[in-house]
Amino acid sequence: MRKKFSKNKILIIVIFVVGVFIVGGTYAFLTFAMNITNGNVNGMLECFQIEYSIENSDSEVGNREITGTLFPSINAGGGLNGRVTIGVNSACNVTGVGTLYLFVNEETSSELLKLAEPHCENSLTLETLSEFTTSDSCNNSGNGVWVSNGTGIKYAVYSNNTFANDPLNVGYITSDDIGNDVVIFNNFDVSATSKSYYIYIWMDGYLTDNTIVNLPFSGYIHASVIQSE
Repeated sequence: MRKKFSKNKILIIVIFVVGVFIVGGTYAFLTFAMNITNGNVNGMLECFQIEYSIENSDSEVGNREITGTLFPSINAGGGLNGRVTIGVNSACNVTGVGTLYLFVNEETSSELLKLAEPHCENSLTLETLSEFTTSDSCNNSGNGVWVSNGTGIKYAVYSNNTFANDPLNVGYITSDDIGNDVVIFNNFDVSATSKSYYIYIWMDGYLTDNTIVNLPFSGYIHASVIQSE
């Protein structure tokens, strides 16, 4: 007997987003290389619309690679960053559920992604709280959490680029992520009201030293939107 299957409309929107800010500081510098789509692009596929942009790019339009020198910083503001805006064409009566991914290319140095020594971090932002040097003092500091399995390379997803609010999601990038997709934010609504998501990939300057120099990080951001029932 032949079976009939209903067809679910699934829309996959692939986005390559990464930008580079050159940030000064007193930390050792690190060279990053990330695959991106250069320039500002507006795109529409059926009812879902996307916009993505690259900041401070010296590459020609259409070049999907960019290499910059990044100074490790005390927070996400000193990191590589890009913006993704996703919404629905006002002529369409549909909604969706979105997911943002970071794919870590195999060109990324595994030395770069080694585990850091135990330390205290802000649980909301993953910023290092260097004034707390023991697990007891850290865990009693409010938002502090003692971290023993984190790395110096972190990501953060914000709803704005002013850092006025806490990030929507944060996490670490580890050597196990090389060659794989990392879900950096998911289950967000996609509707006629477009929303922007600011993605930062940064290196914690408190967790690095002069041995971490000229080691490559390579990756790209992409997103998927599945139409809601």
